[in-house]
Amino acid sequence: MKVIQRTSTQLKLQLVPWGIWMFGGIFAIAGLLPSLFTGKTSLTCDRLPDSSGTCEILQSTLWQTRRQTFPLEDLQGTEVVSNPSSEGNTTYQVVLLLPEKSIPLSDFSSSDDRTHHQEQADRINQFVQDSTQSNLAIAEDWFSLVGLMVIPSILFSGIGLLIICFFGQIIIIEFDKLSNQFILTRRGLLGTKRIEHPLRNIARSYVERGSRNTYLIKLMLTSGETFAVTPYSSSGYDEKFRVTQEIQNFLGVEPTVTTDPRSLLPQPGDLLGLMLGGNQKRQQRLEEYQARISRQPEDIEAHYGIASILALQGKQREAKEHLEKFRSQFAAEGKYDLAELLDQAIASINR
Repeated sequence: MKVIQRTSTQLKLQLVPWGIWMFGGIFAIAGLLPSLFTGKTSLTCDRLPDSSGTCEILQSTLWQTRRQTFPLEDLQGTEVVSNPSSEGNTTYQVVLLLPEKSIPLSDFSSSDDRTHHQEQADRINQFVQDSTQSNLAIAEDWFSLVGLMVIPSILFSGIGLLIICFFGQIIIIEFDKLSNQFILTRRGLLGTKRIEHPLRNIARSYVERGSRNTYLIKLMLTSGETFAVTPYSSSGYDEKFRVTQEIQNFLGVEPTVTTDPRSLLPQPGDLLGLMLGGNQKRQQRLEEYQARISRQPEDIEAHYGIASILALQGKQREAKEHLEKFRSQFAAEGKYDLAELLDQAIASINR
C-alpha cells in the first residue's frame, strides 16, 4: 500500500493489486490458449461424370485457414488410428489414405468415442467405392470434439476472472481532518464500493494475524466494531505494520499493540490437560478465569482462557459472544489496545 498524499490534514493511501492481476491473468490466458488453436475442419470431394474430381481439406482456427487439395482418384480410403497415451487414455484420428502418404483429417486426435470416428471413415470409404455419388461433405467442429480440453480451459479462465473480480480491487483510503471524514473506496470489475465514517469514530488501525503467516489491515471504531481495509489476507507483515503506523501517526493515537495474541493462549501443557481432563476440570478452570475477570476485567489472558475452554466444549458461539461483549466494553472506555487483542481472539475463532 502506497501513500499518495500526506499533509497535516489529509492522508491518502492506495493499494493496486498488481500481483493479483498478474496471477488471475495467468489463469485466464492459460484457459484461453487451447481455444485459440482449435477450430473447424471439413472435407469436401466433388466427382465429375468421368469419375475424376478433387478433394479439399479445410482447417480453420482463429489464427489461420489452411487448405489441402488433391485429386479424387488418389483417395484410396480411410482408417481410424488409435493413439494410446502413457496415462492409459486412447485418442482417435481419421486418416485419409493416398498412394504415397497419409493425410490426417485433422491435426488433433480426440478422446471422443471411437464410434464417431468410425462413422466418418465409413462415410468416406462408401463415397470412394460408390462412383454414383457426386459429392461428399464432412464438417467437424473441433470445439465439440476436444470437449475434455475446452471444459478445463473455460474453468481456468473462469477462475482467473473470479480472482481478478473478487480480489483484484484497487483500494483507496482517505483520512480528512478538515471534513472530518474517513472514506474507504474499493474499485473493481464488479463496481465500486464506498465505506464512510466520521473521522472521529476511527479509533485505531492494526494488523490482524491470519493463518499460515498471512496478515490483514483492520480499523477499529470507537464503538468497538472492526472492519478490514484490504479484502484478503496476504503475507508481508512489515509492510502492513508500516501502513498501520502511518495511520496511527496521522490520527494521533498511541502506537498499535505489538503483543502476539498467541502468547496469551493457555500453554500447550495446560491446553492438553484441559482437553484430556474432562468436563469437570474444564468447568473448574472456567470458574477460575471468571473469578479473575470479576476482580480484574482487563485480564486479557483470562478472557482468552474462557474462550479457549468454551471452544473445547464446542461452544464457539458463546466464546465469540464473550469476547465481543468485552471488546465493545473496552472500546467504549477508550481502551482500544485491549479491544484490539480481543478482536484478534475473535478472528482466531472465525477461522
